Amino acid sequence: MKRYFLIMAMILLSASPIESAWAQADSSSMGVIPVEKSGKLIVYYGGEESGAEIYSVTKQEGNVVLVDTSRFQVSGISILIKMKLIMDSTLSAISLDINGSAPGGPYQIKTEFADGKAINHLSDGRDTTYEVSVHKDALILPNGIFYPYTFLVQRYDLEKGGTQQFFAYTSPMEIDLKVEDKGKESVDFDTTSVELRQFFINVAGMVGVYVWANNDGKVYKISIPMQRMEVYREGYGPGKPKPETDTLR
Repeated sequence: MKRYFLIMAMILLSASPIESAWAQADSSSMGVIPVEKSGKLIVYYGGEESGAEIYSVTKQEGNVVLVDTSRFQVSGISILIKMKLIMDSTLSAISLDINGSAPGGPYQIKTEFADGKAINHLSDGRDTTYEVSVHKDALILPNGIFYPYTFLVQRYDLEKGGTQQFFAYTSPMEIDLKVEDKGKESVDFDTTSVELRQFFINVAGMVGVYVWANNDGKVYKISIPMQRMEVYREGYGPGKPKPETDTLR
C-alpha cells in the first residue's frame, strides 16, 4: 500500500452535451453528458512527446462509463494506468477500477462509492481495504489520467463566473479544486489556431493546472507547468513558441 501511495505522489508532485447545455446548465445539476464517444490525447513531458491517453465514453443501463488507458514516461520512468469509471446520469461516481504499472511493480485498486464514502480495495503484492470520506458530487480525477478534466470544466457555471470550488477524488484521497474562468483566447497549434476558453485550476493549493476548452466543453490542451507536462488533443499539436517580449522597452 505504501508503494502505491508513493507512485501516486510521484505523479502528482513531479511529473478532460451540446454547447447550449453546457453554457445554460443549472449549477445545481451534477454534470452533463459529454458529446464525444472516444478520442486520444498526446502527452508531452519537458517539451517532448512522452506518451498518449486513449479513452471512450459510453452509456450503459442509464449510467455513463469511461474506459481510459494512459501510458507515458516521466524522467525515464514508465507509467501505465488503465481505468474504468462508472458514473450515474449526473456524473456522480458509482465505481472505479484502476490497474497500473510503475517502477515499484503492478497494482490494482477497486473503489465503490456509497453513503459519502469511497471504499477501496488495493492489491499491490498484498491486499488492503480502507475507506475515505468523500462528497457525493466529487469528481474523479485519478493522477496520470487527463480526460476527466472535461467533466470538471463542463461542471463550471459560466453564468456565475468567478472562482468556483469543487471536490475531486484522486485515489487515495479527496482534494479541493478552485476553478477560475480566464476568458477566451486564440490558441496556436501546429497546423491551426482555435479560439478556446482558458480555465485555471488550483489543485489542493499545491499544483496549478491550465485547461483550454471549446464552447462544447471539449478539452484541447492541458498544461501543468510545475510538472513540466502538457497534454494535447490528437491532431492539435504544440504550436511554435512565441518570441519573448522585452517589457522594459
